[in-house]
Amino acid sequence: MLKIKGNKKSLLIKKHAKVSWILLEHKCLYYKLTDKRYNHLRISDEKYDQLERYYISICKDMKIKPSISKMVGFDLRKPSCALAMIKLKKLKKRLPIKKTLAEAKDYEKRN
Repeated sequence: MLKIKGNKKSLLIKKHAKVSWILLEHKCLYYKLTDKRYNHLRISDEKYDQLERYYISICKDMKIKPSISKMVGFDLRKPSCALAMIKLKKLKKRLPIKKTLAEAKDYEKRN
């Protein structure tokens, strides 16, 4: 599956996981948490598309299929979707999720 050696491989895995969760959270906001209380957590379509392109480029580097960008809608029967929903419901009053690609990359550098 992965033919990347050493630290680059583990870095790609971490990037993939973090960006995947960010995309799931924003899909949840778009499809399920539509009331005004969550507006401060939303990003523009342009920023979402930028994150999605970044995610797809990571998947290409890892030589895996980009499953999140292929997901249509938001299915709460999927455990990852249910977890994203729970997290966002707890966050409706604050803003700790990464809203932009720059914030996601900055977070990756720090962690």
